[in-house]
Amino acid sequence: MNNEDDYTGESGPYADWIVCLCSFAVIAGLFGVLSWLVWTYAPNFPASESAVFVDGESDW
Repeated sequence: MNNEDDYTGESGPYADWIVCLCSFAVIAGLFGVLSWLVWTYAPNFPASESAVFVDGESDW
């Protein structure tokens, strides 16, 4: 009943926008953290893999 009152009330659309913005902010924050971790730690992955292949080819 309270949820129906909230949705039918004037604060319904604003609450929906707030929920959407909060969810988007959380997703964007998580994506930003993951991208930061990827850019800080993952460059070792492609760099190490390519370096391993390049070093392997150059060594052999």
